Amino acid sequence: MGGGLWGVLSVPLFHKETGILYTGSLYSFRSLGWNILGVVVITVWSVAMAFLLFIALHLLKQLRVSEEVELKGENSDYHHELVRGGWLADWLACRSVGPRVFWLVG
Repeated sequence: MGGGLWGVLSVPLFHKETGILYTGSLYSFRSLGWNILGVVVITVWSVAMAFLLFIALHLLKQLRVSEEVELKGENSDYHHELVRGGWLADWLACRSVGPRVFWLVG
C-alpha cells in the first residue's frame, strides 16, 4: 500500500511539466487534491469491502478453527507434526547445551 500511495501522491509533486516543485501552479495543487481524494476513496472502499467480507465470514463461522485444533496447535494440522513447545523452547534448549542447531534438539 505504501508504494501505491507514494506513486499516486508523487506525480503531482514531481511531474516535470506540471508538478508543484517545478511550476507551483494552481493546476498542480488541484491535481494533488484530486489524488488525495482518490486515495481516501480507495481506502474507504477497501475498508468497507473488507468489513463486509469479515462480517460474512463471521456469520458463516469461517473465521475460527475448531477447539480441538486450537488446543492441539494450528501448525500440527498443516504440517502433521507434534507440537513440543514451539520454537522458543527449542531455542532455549539449544542455548543451554551449547552450539547445537535448534531444530536438531528434540
